[in-house]
Amino acid sequence: MGAYRKILVAVDGSKASAKGLREALRLAMSARAKLVILHVVDEYPAFAAMDAAMAGAPGMDLVPALKASSRRVLARAKKTADAAGVR
Repeated sequence: MGAYRKILVAVDGSKASAKGLREALRLAMSARAKLVILHVVDEYPAFAAMDAAMAGAPGMDLVPALKASSRRVLARAKKTADAAGVR
């Protein structure tokens, strides 16, 4: 077994994070390590939008949309890891 047992990689759906994911996969394969994929949902913009809505501007609860987007980003990353044979 390699020096790494677990590798943490953050993804956000961008091209840059896809490159980071590929590098993490390469490292995980060579070390036979488990990959932990992380995506952070920043809810602050959603709450700022709700504050604007309360001030009279039309608004909507963006948190569900942010979370749905996050699930899609994570699902794509997991599919990539599964295809590479990385846990």
